[in-house]
Amino acid sequence: MLAEQDAAERELRRARKGRRIALETQLADLCEAEGRLGRIEMQASLRLAKTVPASLTGAAAALRYVRERYDVGQYPMYEEDGYRLLLFSTERAICAAAGLAVPHRGR
Repeated sequence: MLAEQDAAERELRRARKGRRIALETQLADLCEAEGRLGRIEMQASLRLAKTVPASLTGAAAALRYVRERYDVGQYPMYEEDGYRLLLFSTERAICAAAGLAVPHRGR
């Protein structure tokens, strides 16, 4: 989606006056679609972050998600993505599975 937006912006900068309106409309549509998808992704990230893994397999999957977010997009999760909550819930799952004291918020 972002690559399409970048291509549309480049084309718009080079376009002749008669083609600009169609390109501006296309770019606006792409930006609107990206906004909707971005909001959906943020909601899914928050739902994941609030889910406490029930097993080591779940904890591994949560950590893999964090790693892949960086590997694919070359950006880490941010607080608005709920990364601290995700890491805390994963730590709790690992401690529970390993028979360690399960940490509580604020400690």
